[in-house]
Amino acid sequence: MVLVLQQAQKRSILDFVQSDIQRLQPMVPASQRGKLDAQLTSIRALESRIMTTPPPAGTIVTPTLVAEPTGAYEGRVNQVLANQLAIIRCAFQSDLTRVATFTCGHGNNADQVDQYFKPPEFSFKGDGHGCSHNGKKPDALLAKGDVSQLFLSSVAKMLSDMDVITEGPDTLLDNTFSLVFSECLDGDPHSPTFPMLLAGGKWLKLVTGGKHLKISGDRYMNDLWAPSLNALGAPTTTWGDPQYFKMPLTGIFG
Repeated sequence: MVLVLQQAQKRSILDFVQSDIQRLQPMVPASQRGKLDAQLTSIRALESRIMTTPPPAGTIVTPTLVAEPTGAYEGRVNQVLANQLAIIRCAFQSDLTRVATFTCGHGNNADQVDQYFKPPEFSFKGDGHGCSHNGKKPDALLAKGDVSQLFLSSVAKMLSDMDVITEGPDTLLDNTFSLVFSECLDGDPHSPTFPMLLAGGKWLKLVTGGKHLKISGDRYMNDLWAPSLNALGAPTTTWGDPQYFKMPLTGIFG
């Protein structure tokens, strides 16, 4: 049994989504299939490199994980978030990875969000997707705000925990470029605007001090990735598909 579990853990993430990949491939235009193939190949190559590179000896930090409560969402969702983000923090601290992504709840989140709270402050009964499209009445806004606060509070704790971990003359947070965002500013009209929070990045000269930048006009996420690459020492004037790129955003890095 132990051998079976170990073999399962060493399988590629792509092995678990083969059916999704097979369903996706016919939907991708012929002109774009090379990009999909290249992405899948790069994931395999990265996994192979991770599997063959031994972790640095004597520097592994083990997260303190708490068993998830059984039953309703209330309490369980908080512990799931805490455990997952603690694993990422310790992976950074142990230098087991340099990049991590985590989704608290995607746009089609099927969780019944009122069950996140006991008792909920709002009367809305429905899933996360419905909550985001529930209008602007006080109860709807309260539900949206409470769910957002739940997710963002978990992320804020992770960032705060990273900020008290010493790494050389700085902290783990100083040495990490963190980007937190929602996939749209307003769920009702499917607003394409992404509200973003940038944290850490001291070594990239990330603009700090609690500044809020309001970007005028329609801009793409690619407009942020280009100056990020420049700050990371990979000079570029563009990023991604040209039709979804205008120009690098300014005022992000000093």
